[in-house]
Amino acid sequence: EPKEGSSRVLTQFIGNILRGRDIQLVDGGAQRRSFTYIDDGVDALMRIIENKDGCADGRIFNIGNPKNDMSVRELAETVVALVKTYPKYASLAEKTKLVAVSSGEYYGKGYQDILTRVPSVKNAEKFLGWKPTTDFKTALRKTLDYHLGRPSQELSG
Repeated sequence: EPKEGSSRVLTQFIGNILRGRDIQLVDGGAQRRSFTYIDDGVDALMRIIENKDGCADGRIFNIGNPKNDMSVRELAETVVALVKTYPKYASLAEKTKLVAVSSGEYYGKGYQDILTRVPSVKNAEKFLGWKPTTDFKTALRKTLDYHLGRPSQELSG
């Protein structure tokens, strides 16, 4: 079983639901993040690697999807709601509670976080001709189809 806090927020939330655990929202889940679907991210990276006509030379690019900006609480609510649509896992999602915990309690004393992280992808658009195309609900549905479509022994840890 993964160590608590060892995975990223989306996979951690999915894992908590599947293991029958509540989802802990650090400082109530007010932090805002922008979520990017893997296919969009790989597309951007491939354009950087290909470096057509030197378009990436000496430049820094943010890869992300500013349109998929939401609070961690909104993410948790959306994940729980969508997992409820998978009959095999609906009862687990129904039982999942969102529980607010302080950052000090969760991470330890002195933890600091940036409240909002929304990337500017202007350089990627201008120099790479890239922009993310996958909206959050589509990305989440594809991610859940992948994870929840696997045999249960693979999900158990």
